[in-house]
Amino acid sequence: MKEFKTIEEQIELLKSRNLKFINEQSAKDHLLSYGYYEIINGYKDYFLTSSDPDSYKNGSTFEQIFSLYNMDKGLQEGVLSATLDFERILKTTIAYAIAEEYSSDQYKYLQKANYKTGKAHKDKNGHTYFDIDSVFKKFEYIINDDVEPFKHYRLKHENTPPWILFKGATLGNMLYFYKLQKPDIKNRIISLMFDIPIDFLKIDKNGVIKNFFSDLLSLNYSFRNRTAHSGRIYNYKSEKSSMRHNVILHSRLGIDNRLYRQGFGRNDLYTLLCGLSFLKDKTVSIKLAVHININIKKYLDLYPEDKPKILNSIGIPPNKCIVTDDKIIDIMQLLDDTSK
Repeated sequence: MKEFKTIEEQIELLKSRNLKFINEQSAKDHLLSYGYYEIINGYKDYFLTSSDPDSYKNGSTFEQIFSLYNMDKGLQEGVLSATLDFERILKTTIAYAIAEEYSSDQYKYLQKANYKTGKAHKDKNGHTYFDIDSVFKKFEYIINDDVEPFKHYRLKHENTPPWILFKGATLGNMLYFYKLQKPDIKNRIISLMFDIPIDFLKIDKNGVIKNFFSDLLSLNYSFRNRTAHSGRIYNYKSEKSSMRHNVILHSRLGIDNRLYRQGFGRNDLYTLLCGLSFLKDKTVSIKLAVHININIKKYLDLYPEDKPKILNSIGIPPNKCIVTDDKIIDIMQLLDDTSK
C-alpha cells in the first residue's frame, strides 16, 4: 500500500531521484492543486534513465514534466471537443438517413425488420436475444424518459423523431445502431458524412471506403473514452481500435507500407486527426489541428530538443509535421511538411 506523503516529502523524494526544481514553491503549489499521481506518474517516463526506473536523467526538471502535463491537457481538450463534434454529426446524419428512408414516425422507423439483427446472446434465464433488441430497449427507455425534450415529444406530439431520440443515445449506442443498418443506409450515411457520391460506394467492391469509415468510428470512440476519463493523449495508442491499411487514408498521412508496418497510421492522435479531415464538416479536423499545433508548439518553444520524440509520440512519421510557424490556413496545410 502506498503511504501518504506530504508535499514536502514528495519534493524530497523527487530530489533524491535526481529531479531538479527551478521554482520549488511553484512546484509545491502545482502538486497540491493537481496531485503527484497526475503530474509525475502520468508524465515522468520520458525523463527516466533506462538503467533505473526510479532515477531521472541529468538535467531533468519538475518544470519540464509539468509543461508536458499542461501540453497534454490542452490536447485532451481538443480531442474531447473534436470527438463530441463527430458524435453530433454522426447522430444527425443517421437520423437524416433513417427518416429519409423509413419516415420520422417512430412506429415506422422503429421496426426491427428495417435493421439487421446482429449477434445472438443468452440472458441469465437462457432466453435468446439479439443486438437489435438491446438497442431498441435503450431507445424505448429514452422515449419514455421524463426529462426534456423526450417528455415533450411523447406527450405533446405522441411521436419521437430520430433526431430527438438520438439526443439521449450514447456514442456507443450509435455505433451499435450503425452496425445494424442495411447496406444501402450505411452507404447513405457514409456518402453524407464524407461528401462523396453514393455511386463510389456501390463500386467499392473491396469495401475500402466502408472499412475506413468503420475504423474511424471505432478510433474516434476510443479517443472519446480516453479523454472522458482524463487519460494521457499525446502518446496514446488505442489497443481496441486500429486503422486497416488503405490507400485513401495513408496516402494523405504520407505513410507507406513500411511505415505502416512500423506502427504509424494505425491508432494514434495523428491518425485520428487525418481521419477526421475526410469529413464534409472540415471544422472538426481544423479545430483539432489548431489545438495540436498550439499546445505542442507552446511546449517546444520551451524545450525544442524534445521535438522528435513529441512528434513521434503523436504518430507523425519522419517526413511529416503539423507544428509550423506559418499561419494556420486549412487542414491540408497542416498535414503538409511545412516545418521550418
